Amino acid sequence: MLALRLGQRTRAPSLLRSFAMSQAWRPVSSPEHDVYATPIQRSPNDDRDYRIIRLKNGLHAMLIHDPNVDKAAASLAVTVGHLSDPDDMPGLAHFCEHLLFMGTEQFPRENEYGEYISSHGGHTNAYTSSSDTNYFFSVGSDALPGALERFSGFFHSPLLDASCTTRELSAVDSEHKKNLQSDSWRLFQMSKSLSKPGHVWAKFGSGNMVSLTQAARAVASLDRERSTGTPGRGDSLAPTPAASRMPSPAPSLAPSENEPDGGAVGRETRRRLVEWWKSHYCASRMNLVILGKEPLDELTRLAIENFSPVPNRSLPTVKDVPELPWGEDHVGKFIHAKTIMDFQAVELQFQLPSQYYHWRSKPSHFIAHLIGHEGPGSLHSYLKQKGLLVRLSCGNQPQARGIDFFKITAFLTPEGFKRYREVVLTMCKYLNLLRDTSSFPIHLFNELKVLAETRFNFAEKRTSDSYVSALSEQMQRPFPPENVLSGNTLLWDWDEPLVRRILAELLPEKGRVIVMAKDYAPLGLEDPSVKWDQEKWYKTTYNLQDMDDAFLMESRKPNDLKELYLPPKNDYMPTNLAVDKCPVDKPLKRAEVVRKTPLSILWHKKDDQFWVPKANVFLFIRSPMAAPTPRHIVKTRLFCELVTDALTEVAYAAELASLRYDFSPDVYGVQVSLSGYNDKLPVLLETVLRKIKTIEINPGRFADMKEDLRQEWANFRMSQPVELADYYARFTLSELTWPPDERLAELETVTLEEVHRHAQELLSRVKIEAFVHGNITQTEAVALMETSESILGARPLAPSEQLSNRSHVLPPNAKFVYQMDVPNVEDVNSGLSYYLHVGDITDKQLRAKLNLLAHIIHEPVFDQLRTKQQLGYIVQSAMIIRTGIMGLRIHIQSERSPAYLEQRVDAFLEGYKDMLSSMSEQDFEKQKNGLIMKKLEKCKNLAEEASRLWSAIDSGYHDFLRREIDVETLRTLSKEDMIDFVSTYFLPSSPERRKLSIHLKGRPKVDARFSVAASQAFLPILKEHGVPVTEADYTASSAAEPPVDAVKEFWKNTLEGMPNVSAESARVLIENIERLALAHPVQVVAATDALPEGTVLIPDLAQFKLTLPLSAAATPVSS
Repeated sequence: MLALRLGQRTRAPSLLRSFAMSQAWRPVSSPEHDVYATPIQRSPNDDRDYRIIRLKNGLHAMLIHDPNVDKAAASLAVTVGHLSDPDDMPGLAHFCEHLLFMGTEQFPRENEYGEYISSHGGHTNAYTSSSDTNYFFSVGSDALPGALERFSGFFHSPLLDASCTTRELSAVDSEHKKNLQSDSWRLFQMSKSLSKPGHVWAKFGSGNMVSLTQAARAVASLDRERSTGTPGRGDSLAPTPAASRMPSPAPSLAPSENEPDGGAVGRETRRRLVEWWKSHYCASRMNLVILGKEPLDELTRLAIENFSPVPNRSLPTVKDVPELPWGEDHVGKFIHAKTIMDFQAVELQFQLPSQYYHWRSKPSHFIAHLIGHEGPGSLHSYLKQKGLLVRLSCGNQPQARGIDFFKITAFLTPEGFKRYREVVLTMCKYLNLLRDTSSFPIHLFNELKVLAETRFNFAEKRTSDSYVSALSEQMQRPFPPENVLSGNTLLWDWDEPLVRRILAELLPEKGRVIVMAKDYAPLGLEDPSVKWDQEKWYKTTYNLQDMDDAFLMESRKPNDLKELYLPPKNDYMPTNLAVDKCPVDKPLKRAEVVRKTPLSILWHKKDDQFWVPKANVFLFIRSPMAAPTPRHIVKTRLFCELVTDALTEVAYAAELASLRYDFSPDVYGVQVSLSGYNDKLPVLLETVLRKIKTIEINPGRFADMKEDLRQEWANFRMSQPVELADYYARFTLSELTWPPDERLAELETVTLEEVHRHAQELLSRVKIEAFVHGNITQTEAVALMETSESILGARPLAPSEQLSNRSHVLPPNAKFVYQMDVPNVEDVNSGLSYYLHVGDITDKQLRAKLNLLAHIIHEPVFDQLRTKQQLGYIVQSAMIIRTGIMGLRIHIQSERSPAYLEQRVDAFLEGYKDMLSSMSEQDFEKQKNGLIMKKLEKCKNLAEEASRLWSAIDSGYHDFLRREIDVETLRTLSKEDMIDFVSTYFLPSSPERRKLSIHLKGRPKVDARFSVAASQAFLPILKEHGVPVTEADYTASSAAEPPVDAVKEFWKNTLEGMPNVSAESARVLIENIERLALAHPVQVVAATDALPEGTVLIPDLAQFKLTLPLSAAATPVSS
């Protein structure tokens, strides 16, 4: 049925209703449940067994039996997201997701779930979207029953632990602050805010401390007024927006709010959370997926046993949002938004009802395919030839239940930015071309249909947790249950009338244009007379203008550009999908050298376990001319970008046929990689290599590529602080690398002729290392290598010219710290990268010990430094491996200073020896076995095996059996071995420890909190404007020095409800809050910034690197 008409929407049933209404359910008496009897359509390449059941409480579950799986997994999706947040508590669904992890009645210890999963080699995560919340995990296959027992409690008996309230509120707040300088988050919320007043789509989904506690603060303030006799409005304690409350002294994090339960504000916030959880989380709104090695009957038993206690509260099925978010005031607009990063882009957006209901024909996908095409006749090709475009994309994005957005996004050259209206009008011309096409050639749909069937028929396995998470989400879509696996991929019906009805909605007056840039001077919009608005939560600055009549008239004209036309037939469509299947007793775990000459070495492995018509080819063309100086690496990068740009039309056709390539720079040469269906892979490889060898550089595209690189390298400084800290740590340890600022300094003066000469010199004398893998025989692999050599026509390098990768090694008792300010002056966060060197990667004993420590310590680092100490949202630990060296890295991003973060890491490591010593032998063996299980995990698909084998080849060690060797060593390790290891390499007091820390110091806003002095200065101003205040209460609450944003939000809402305070007085009062916060900043105590005794500060990283010895180069560990 048509779900889109002009001015009319019809709704199809949700999947839950489809499940419920289906006649295909068969009752089973013991244990009591229903089974969906219709067979599930699955890929012929899928050897797993599936079953869909319905528990008596209404929960639906898909059970997947895979006898060969080494990682079991489960996911539960709830059809509730942030659009269900109460209006006065934005972010509550997200906060609920956080707090659910903090223990259950059966397992009350807050990290019991994470600790169990981690110790059994698994992983946990969750996310909250607009309409859904998804919880998932993976775990060693033997540990699935225990994992389900812990996991299921989230949904029937969570503690929502009051003692964790303050910490998890802080975690949500920290997560929000991490995103404050992210353009994607900023633009997303800005676009949401420009919706109909009161529409649910406009909600602030992630939440922060202010949004989650403002309602509770109002209630707490009312309680204080009652206790002091100050009259309030009504006697109800039911939470209502703060605007309906009488004024209170001041919103604050009162002293009790720093306690675990958050005091009165925290308790009220939690009360609202429990109330919300009970009114939204319901078994009939949940979809569960379990993947395990157990038979389907056993998985059924586990699902029923663990999830039957989830209550069915007889809540109605969550329906689609009843109307689209944009009203007449929000369409036909140009929205100019200022970005943090330096780039220019324009996006034409349209709102559509959910397209999932058209799952059989997928009309929006067909339209997006034509608009986003990059071949001859395409919008992309035309705009690129005009020098206006860097890249273009188009797609339909499901954003909420019942709401989709269809977007055409163009990243622009500087000239394209000046002419962005012309770019948008060209988009409109292409849309008019589609509307005016009398009948679409059927091959356009058939190609998509055949490719979808091919992808489905040869679909490979992927990681267990990503698979179950995706399926639990798909179970909520309006596919019949038997099409849960296929409905999102396959095409069945060609429905041209529906395509045309959707095209009729894609008119600029029904959509809007978002222009994105850091600087609007080229458009004349930086003039002081131009009015700019600011989004509430991220403070994104934007300017709103109506589309003028001249623009709209031009947008309606038929296409008159002969360069725009529909795509031709795709020559890269695979026609030979035969698989050369030669069964073996045991798959080979290594690649083999099948050809070796002075010019090249060829590795090969024929697929012996996945049996798909796909292949992977890697060519590393080594040259000492790639990056001996910053200028050389700039020229090498430009060369790669220009080749990629020149191949766009060819490569896009291949990519549509699932055949992809990449041509990228490396400090030791350039790399060509290809993957996909092997039928046309040799054709694409030859095409790519011929372009590499014979490229003619277009001057206009050369200038465009230079500008694109300038933006990329300039934007590097605006990255997250922890990402910058990590980069500078890697820079210090790498022998040959050039930082972005040095590359940027060379970029401006590099000429086209210089790049052309460089390309010839780069390829004149090389050493090629190649790997061919998959559905390609040895004979075919050799032929590919011979063709490659013939096209490149290079001479071999002398052995002495072949560079070897090496790393810098920290000396014993190293206590080095490098400090720098975060370049983004608006970023309140700091970053710490804390690296501890252990030894040479070839030392089997040390490598096994470091592997085990990294595995064991991962959960305690997160639990202690993030969950309990709340140092920041980003807290990570990982084993670091580089040529010749290995070590442990801990990353933290926080509003705290890097020096303080380092103190906390030191304290954690100093106490970790005792934590390890107190671990029982049983728990130690469990941790060890969990890591062994991880090490022995099989590759899920051809691409994963290719990556694993190429990594061993490219490293220079050729240690294909490293995992098996590590397992042999791990089995011999005792707890005492690990205690000695920790004492030697990780305790801050150890003389053998070697540490490098990179500190990126953020700029916490001095006015981030409203000081006591500011509060006292604000009191007489309140009285002057006739605002009643109880002074004793005001003074007491001011001592907590609450966030400035919380103070402003509180008084804004409060003053709106006071009839005796004029709008002008309210404006003056709010402005005074900002002024007083600046005039009376909170006094920051810097005593915590002291560095440990013996710390050596690094004044210059580049010079420091020169003082460090180099590791040994990689040599093969086996012949």
